[in-house]
Amino acid sequence: MVRGNSFAIVIQIAKSVKTKIIIVILIIIAAITLLISLKMFQSPYGPHGGVVKPAGNYQIEMKNPFGNLYAYLLDVESKPMRNKRISCKVRYYFPDNTTTEIDLKPFGDDGFMAETTTRFYSCRITFNLQGKSVSAKFENENPIVQKE
Repeated sequence: MVRGNSFAIVIQIAKSVKTKIIIVILIIIAAITLLISLKMFQSPYGPHGGVVKPAGNYQIEMKNPFGNLYAYLLDVESKPMRNKRISCKVRYYFPDNTTTEIDLKPFGDDGFMAETTTRFYSCRITFNLQGKSVSAKFENENPIVQKE
């Protein structure tokens, strides 16, 4: 009789362990699904309200309110990087296929800024981090003219 009880206890423990394993697996699946869905529905806007594009191991945020262009270098977690020991330039592309390049000036602790024309069609923002360059191309958010 003791032997029968021991067998029942072993079966009960085995069922309990199976249930725990199944619950752990379901929790892991739910966590992975949540992480994937958060990545898929991540906002295309950066911490300053601008458009964000990937640039190597970084991201670049561009904000183009009328009359100014702001650029920010973001780390992989979309956090702004300080603008010390970093330089930034922008190449503007115009509808007539001409280009011009301008150095941006540091703005605040983490940005760069240039007064600009809103007539550019697109631009390429390039950051130089102590000899390493990263860049991304952006369309003008406020074009006055359309590319022909």
